[in-house]
Order: sequence, then structure tokens, then C-alpha cells
Amino acid sequence: MAELVPEDRRQAAISFMTTEHFALQGARGLTTSESTGRAALFLSSLSSALVALGFAATASDFGQSFNVFALLILPPIAFLGFVTFQRTVQSGVDDETYSRGINRIRHFYVEMVPELRPYFVQSTTDEGITAVAIRSTRGARWQTFLTIASVVGVMNSVVIGATFGLAVNFLAEPDLAVSLAVGAAVALLAALTHMRYQSRAWKQAMLATPALFPRQVDTV
Repeated sequence: MAELVPEDRRQAAISFMTTEHFALQGARGLTTSESTGRAALFLSSLSSALVALGFAATASDFGQSFNVFALLILPPIAFLGFVTFQRTVQSGVDDETYSRGINRIRHFYVEMVPELRPYFVQSTTDEGITAVAIRSTRGARWQTFLTIASVVGVMNSVVIGATFGLAVNFLAEPDLAVSLAVGAAVALLAALTHMRYQSRAWKQAMLATPALFPRQVDTV
């Protein structure tokens, strides 16, 4: 194959980058729609389960039959929440990767035509907001709690805690305060586990695809 002359290579590179930009933007749309769809499925299932528990509580006056019903319906909801959380973490990492790819292409545009830089309102660095938040030593770490995965993780932690609290109440029939304390402790531990899993997934993704054009992070 004959090698392209410099001007032809320039035009071909711009064409390739434009096509890749379009493909990455489409991939970002798919990850976003999948995450919101899965989160909506989990939350709607949880809402339906809570309505069913409300009817069961009214019919059984919060007796042991209510505990049995709750212990049958909450574990499947917790499982759905767990797999939803894992998938939304994966989708979030994928979306961040696609975003960094788009920013690299935008950086290429600026390198090709430097005078275009003032006209770009989005970043030309390939390090996303969430990635910066993960490594930041300031309040930006809270950015990780704003993801769809974090919402699902916290809600699922409450479900897990409630399941354990009901199980203790059903098996040992202690004071209500004991069941509440066990449920709260398990919910907190589950929430911390979810957040730790998400942070580890983000850090592994950052190590796998280090930024070529990182932004400067203020750590003062």
C-alpha cells in the first residue's frame, strides 16, 4: 500500500478521530441508559416489595408471620441490588473510559489547530471528574457518592441490614432495640463494603488506563 503524503495523512487522521468520537459518544449513551434502566428496575422492585410488606404488616399485626414473609421477599431484592450495583459500577467505569477517550480526541483537535482551544467548553485532558475525585485528598472524594452505583449500594445496604435485623428478631425474639442495632450495624458495614468495592474498581481502572494528558489537581 502506498504511503499517504503528509496532507492526506492529516485529513485521514481527522476523519478517523471524528468517527471514533462519534462511536465513543454512542457507547457513553448506551452505558448511561443501561445504568438508569437497571437502577430503575431495582428501585421499582424494592418499592413493590415495601408495598407488599405494608399489606402483610397490616394483616399480621407485625407478628412472626410478617417476619417469615419479609425474610422470603427481602433476600431476592438484596440479590437484585447486589448484581445491579456491580453492573452499574462496571458501566460507570466504562463511561469514564469512553469520556477520557473523547477528551483525548478533543486534545488532538487542539494540537492540530491550537487556536481552537478557547472555543472548547469541555476539558481537553483525559482524566475525568470521578477519577480525580478518587485520588483527591479534599472534599472531591464525595463525588464518588453521586454515582448511580452509590445510590443503589446505599439502598441495598438498607435492605441487607433490614433482612439481618428481621432474622435476629425471628430467631431470638430479643428486644426491638437489639434487632434495630443489629440491622443498623449490618447496614453500615454493607454500605462501607459497597463503597470500598466501588473505589477499588475505579482505582484499578485508573491503573489500567493511565491518563496521557492529566489535569492539575489542587491539593492545598
